[in-house]
Amino acid sequence: MSEEDLFQAAEDGDLQRLTNQLSDGTLNVNTTDLLGRSLLHLAVEQGATQRVQLLLQHGANPNIQGKRTGLFTRQWGVRCLILDEDGPAPLHLAAKQGATECVQLLLQHGANPNIQDKELQKPLHLAAERGAAQCVQLLLQHGANPNIQDKWGSTPIHFAAKQGATQCVQLLLQHGANPNIQDKWGSTPIHFAAKQGATQCVQLLLQHGANPNIQDKWGRTPLHLAAKYGAIQCVQLLLQHGANPNMQDKDEDGRTPLHLAAKHGDTQCVQLLLQHGADQNIQDKSGRTPPHMAVEQGATQCVQLLLQHGADHNIQDEEGWTPLHLAVKQGATECVQLLLQHEADPNIQDRFELTPLHYAAGQGATQCVQLLLQHGADPNIQSKSIGGHIWPMGTGRRTPLHWASERGATQCVQLLLQHGADPNIRDEREETPYTLAKKKGLTAIAEYLCRFNNPGVQDHLLKVAFLRLCDHIKLDDCRMLARDHLGIGDVEIDDIDMNHQRNAWEQRFQMLSLWRSKTSEASVKILIGFLRAAQLVKTAEIIEQHYVEELYKVYGMSAEEYQRLTAVDLPDICSFALGDMRPVKLEGYVSDNLKILYVKASGFGIQNGKEDGNGGNGKLEAVMKYHHFGDGIFKLV
Repeated sequence: MSEEDLFQAAEDGDLQRLTNQLSDGTLNVNTTDLLGRSLLHLAVEQGATQRVQLLLQHGANPNIQGKRTGLFTRQWGVRCLILDEDGPAPLHLAAKQGATECVQLLLQHGANPNIQDKELQKPLHLAAERGAAQCVQLLLQHGANPNIQDKWGSTPIHFAAKQGATQCVQLLLQHGANPNIQDKWGSTPIHFAAKQGATQCVQLLLQHGANPNIQDKWGRTPLHLAAKYGAIQCVQLLLQHGANPNMQDKDEDGRTPLHLAAKHGDTQCVQLLLQHGADQNIQDKSGRTPPHMAVEQGATQCVQLLLQHGADHNIQDEEGWTPLHLAVKQGATECVQLLLQHEADPNIQDRFELTPLHYAAGQGATQCVQLLLQHGADPNIQSKSIGGHIWPMGTGRRTPLHWASERGATQCVQLLLQHGADPNIRDEREETPYTLAKKKGLTAIAEYLCRFNNPGVQDHLLKVAFLRLCDHIKLDDCRMLARDHLGIGDVEIDDIDMNHQRNAWEQRFQMLSLWRSKTSEASVKILIGFLRAAQLVKTAEIIEQHYVEELYKVYGMSAEEYQRLTAVDLPDICSFALGDMRPVKLEGYVSDNLKILYVKASGFGIQNGKEDGNGGNGKLEAVMKYHHFGDGIFKLV
């Protein structure tokens, strides 16, 4: 008969065979297996009460501790077991399992109630964590210390409170447990109870003198944790027992319980805190107030409560953002409306000098844009000039219209223009909303900007015609000149960067040698006529002076030769201008319902259908409808 037989009999649960082997007296009842477990450890682990009793009666040591952690190492080429002299005792195992009878038997046979394992935990810690009230009571009755701390500074009542084990908490308090003892991180039992929403535990701890304003390592009070995790009843209890709603955490974010409740959109908690004097304007380390937190979550009811209690809705955080900025950024339309109804300032600029309207326009948030404009947002405020610094939001000096135009937010563009946005404001790169839209290929927005800038249909059609025809025949130089010299009120029509003014006239005109054809000459002549007929005389004169007069010189033409060019029939000129597009029969496009322009092919001196005395040699009058010219070139937008 060997120790192996002894363990086999124990594992088989054969009490008679085990009794016989133990009665022999030749085998050690406290022998351990390869894992460092004694027969008593195994019996307790299996909850075999009768076997525990039998082993104890035969002299098993109730305080024997495990000898091994189950880890292995290699040293000098030999595989070694790592033994642990401070492993769990049978009482640890029984307490951890809440095995009341085993705990009682072990204690009756001399088990040490304050024995500790390698984590410095006692059986009372484990019983409290288990919520095993009877085991806790037995251990306390046998002298277990209720205030003994483990390696992390936790006492049994910390564990009980963490589990919301009310009976265990009550027993520990009755036996002298300190409710204000702090662990390694400064947490007291009431911190854990509040976090778990363990209302009864919180109440018991408060009744036994727990401090509701004690702060942990991060400056958090129990009220912080209750508010953060939505434990509304705990919040109420703590406030009734004097918890300060305005204490700020220290090492974390400098937030109050109200910040945390607002951040989680907890309306009940926010209301309770406000009723108990919480300050809704306290700023955390990033400068944010509870309203900032609420709007960022789109918590409309919380925002409303805070505003009703006098929250300052114009406080800026470290980024310069007001609650209105954040509401817009989050697309929280209801919050935006609430803030504006309470007279939030829509024109406050953040550290990049961006207003809420910039963000709304950039996101294409039509409803927010409309609300902001209705409440006095200035559509022409420009963002900060940033020079050469990298900025993820784009270049500086932009208006909301720049943002909306570049991002293709058509409805926002329309709203901004209707509320007075200036389409001619240039950003730091000398770009207008129009040029940004053109660069992105957003033709509809570009043309809308043209039309809105001069509401007259004729003006709009002429400008669209000008742009599209120039695009078709690649008259970049003509477009550049027009962009430089358009008069006040004329929209910008080119997206070429003109920052480099370097006396480039000669260079530009040399480019025309690439397109030496009557198509270019005739097309420019037509455009000048269109512009004059629409009374955009200044633009026409600029183009004629700086383009046409130089053009015939580049081509080696005389003034007389150029003059003869004006006698070309208008339909023929149009055919040249359209290149390979189908010939245009102008007379087939006349309509009484639409606005028409009268253009004289020679001299372009006809206004309102009559000669003004400045005409040339030709007598041909033609009417042109701009609704269907070629492949949508003069299409009405």
